[in-house]
Amino acid sequence: MEPNKKDYEKEKESFENPNQDNGMRVGQNDSSDFNRVGVSEDWGQYMSADEIKKSIAYKMANTIGYKPNLVVIKTIIKRPTGEISLISFDKGTKFAEETLLFDTFILIIEGKAEIMLNGKSTSLQSGQGIIIPAQQSRSINANERFKMIKSVIKSGY
Repeated sequence: MEPNKKDYEKEKESFENPNQDNGMRVGQNDSSDFNRVGVSEDWGQYMSADEIKKSIAYKMANTIGYKPNLVVIKTIIKRPTGEISLISFDKGTKFAEETLLFDTFILIIEGKAEIMLNGKSTSLQSGQGIIIPAQQSRSINANERFKMIKSVIKSGY
């Protein structure tokens, strides 16, 4: 099915104005679980989460904006076997400590992040990534604004 011109213009506007509410899930700076969609008690805070359109080239850092005091999540692709998300963190926001069930790859695409793995701090800057092994405790802190791509591969499927 070929996209029509109206869809293209809407998508183009969405990415030219990434700070607008363009199908991004937004959560407050709290301990809500942003990794498991629909599980959080604060689910009402989220906006719709449409995937990014296929077969179109994007500069990923430009497809999502920052929101003051918030973590913003945009789904790139989600399947039963895994998902890829684009996430922006405003300064002072974080993902609370938790243990992940599956291996997770994080790639910083803008700014600098602090990743805590089992209590050990690792700083990552734009262009750097890390694989977080399954069953490892982790938290992510935004000492400054940053954007990242998170890829989760669910094993056992």
